[in-house]
Amino acid sequence: MRRPRRTPSRRLLAVLVIAAALGATAGVATAQRDDEATPPPRKPLAAAVLGSLTAPAPAGIVADVEVTNRLLPASGPAKALSGRLQGELRVAGSGAFSLSLASSAGRVELTGDRDHVALYDERSDTEYRLPVRLDLAGAGGERMRLMQRVMGTLARSFDVAAPESGDVGGRPAYTTRITPRDDGGLLGAAEVSWDAERPVPLRLAVYAQGDEEAALEVELSRVSYEQVDPATVAATVHRGARRVDVAPAKAGAPGASPVASGLRAVRDRAGFDVAAPGTLAGLPRRAVRLVRTGDGPAAIAVYGSGLGTVVVAQARGGDALGADGDDPGLARVNIDGATGVEFANPLGTALHVRRDGVSYVLAGLVPPVVVERAARELR
Repeated sequence: MRRPRRTPSRRLLAVLVIAAALGATAGVATAQRDDEATPPPRKPLAAAVLGSLTAPAPAGIVADVEVTNRLLPASGPAKALSGRLQGELRVAGSGAFSLSLASSAGRVELTGDRDHVALYDERSDTEYRLPVRLDLAGAGGERMRLMQRVMGTLARSFDVAAPESGDVGGRPAYTTRITPRDDGGLLGAAEVSWDAERPVPLRLAVYAQGDEEAALEVELSRVSYEQVDPATVAATVHRGARRVDVAPAKAGAPGASPVASGLRAVRDRAGFDVAAPGTLAGLPRRAVRLVRTGDGPAAIAVYGSGLGTVVVAQARGGDALGADGDDPGLARVNIDGATGVEFANPLGTALHVRRDGVSYVLAGLVPPVVVERAARELR
């Protein structure tokens, strides 16, 4: 029987969201005991969620972690995050956390606190740092408001099944299955398990259409709710490692462009020829906006709706992604004489192509054939 995973209130929720990132995520927690827990009483979905959210939050968490990731290629720069990874998760009462994972390709470490998140890749000896403000120790009222917003959003586009009562990782838990109402995308379903006695998500698995094996899953085992010394979750200093600071562009930065919406306004302010036909790959254009980036303005066009949406980003100049050709995880495709670089996985496709001095990125939870057709029609 699948075992629920544990995570302390919003602190653990934040950890699992960040690990989803990577951009997903699924978690299962197991108490430090070999016997199975008594399944909790059956409840309607709202009552089961409310009961967990209003329960006392753990003071901290220590757990083993297993991640199965079929979304990234098993070769190239992302190799260390692909396939099966195992490690340990520690979350302190302050919300600071550390997640260490190892695979046959090497080890990765994810650490974070209220001010930043850092990812260290042992294989490339590189540390990526992202400044971010997180309220990792939110109060129960905040958890409730957040969950209400999430449930409201889900109800508009997904069917959420009545929760099943059972044992997940030695903990009494509820599990529900979430399925999209439209079949326009490659997402088939998601499964979520949570501790019946703590505000802790225990498992999240994401499935592609027609696939019984999860495309992305994380499982926590040997979970213990206990005090965690903040010193044990502090980022390790990797002397000599290459450091990459990943920071969002600041509004008003030199070269930035005012935000605009609507095709005419975007074309007037973009500074390059914006391609946004009325339809792409049979999908109607829904919106066009101009956004600020560190390198100048970029136009974002949205086609279709729901899970079948295709997003097109375009900006002046830039080389095609992976132009050096040394990443076997990327495919080359011909887009009307221009070479496009494509990455596809069970849940979606992204394509980067440079044409006539403009760089285009198209992405969606759709098969490659849809994105490639859209790129050819993008004029």
